[in-house]
Amino acid sequence: MTFTVPYYGLKRFYEINKSVIIRLIDEAWVNGFFLDSREIELLEQNIAKICNRKYAIAVSSCTDALYFSLHALGIGKGDEVLLPCFSFIATLSAVLRTEATPIFLDIQYNDYSLSLSEIKQKTTQKTKALIIVPLFGSTQDYSQIEQWCKQQGIYLIEDAAQALGSCINNRPSGSWGEVSCISFDPSKIVHAFGTGGAILTNDDHIFLRAKRIRYQGKQHNDFVELGFNSRISTAQARLINWQLEHIEQTVEIRQRLASIYVNELQHVSFIELPLLSTNVRQTFHKFVIKSPYRDSLKEHLQQQGIQTMIHYPRLLFEYSLMQHSLYFAENINHAKQLTRDVLSLPLYPELTEEEIQTICNTIKQFKP
Repeated sequence: MTFTVPYYGLKRFYEINKSVIIRLIDEAWVNGFFLDSREIELLEQNIAKICNRKYAIAVSSCTDALYFSLHALGIGKGDEVLLPCFSFIATLSAVLRTEATPIFLDIQYNDYSLSLSEIKQKTTQKTKALIIVPLFGSTQDYSQIEQWCKQQGIYLIEDAAQALGSCINNRPSGSWGEVSCISFDPSKIVHAFGTGGAILTNDDHIFLRAKRIRYQGKQHNDFVELGFNSRISTAQARLINWQLEHIEQTVEIRQRLASIYVNELQHVSFIELPLLSTNVRQTFHKFVIKSPYRDSLKEHLQQQGIQTMIHYPRLLFEYSLMQHSLYFAENINHAKQLTRDVLSLPLYPELTEEEIQTICNTIKQFKP
């Protein structure tokens, strides 16, 4: 189906910036350094600075970043890893690749936050790590969780795939715990034309280990352990660096467009808008509403040429992948309701105010 208002704006992004993008790629390729170039080092420096970290390591995806982080921390078979049950599959697949046992946490319905009391209840002597996931371009204050993990000797890993540019009380996403992971997937507010990711840490050991794992276990002129080939290209790094130069402007545009949604939809009784807080800087990587009539509302919008998405239709342990896997998921209540209620509306800088107005008017016309 051809949509009048598509959910993704990547085609528009390219059309608007085509001449700049072609120039950037040409500049990246002209010297013949397609990998391991100065441009990639610059990307790592830029991301580390934005996220207030000592080190950054560019890799080919956030999925790899998560797995390499767990691997560098020594997580393996017999260990347990706590993680929210409502997230993208990569949060889980990275844990499964280590052969550790996932222990699933519920999240709060209103703001997708984790409960420290539940974390404590589900922690055992086998618990080695906790993965936190700030969703949809927002974040929460993880200070108490971070402090408790340190006291218990549990590694804290931030899956910040969706959260680059967001912060709470001026602390940026990407700065929590022993290690954080960033995504440059095409759906993100700063993205590659393909895939890409980064590992962020202040720990020398994690940095050196993850850097070896990224490329075949290489250290100087030797290969000291079994590694992978997970590098980002110079051209992708050039495109990302250019977008990072404009990240403040990008966030401001997204916030302005989100404010139109909020102003227009705040009195619509059958939907719930994203929870806003004065101490949280949201980037609105996704603009997610909730409605008990989600499925019929989605169909109504589709009939009017407006594309929407559902993030996420199932809890992580409900996928077929988990049928024969060992895991624990007890007292999951709020997250299950979210799978029935959440609906992501289009939001990207290339979306016009008139299009958002059309989306809002179409929602108002819906009869539950």
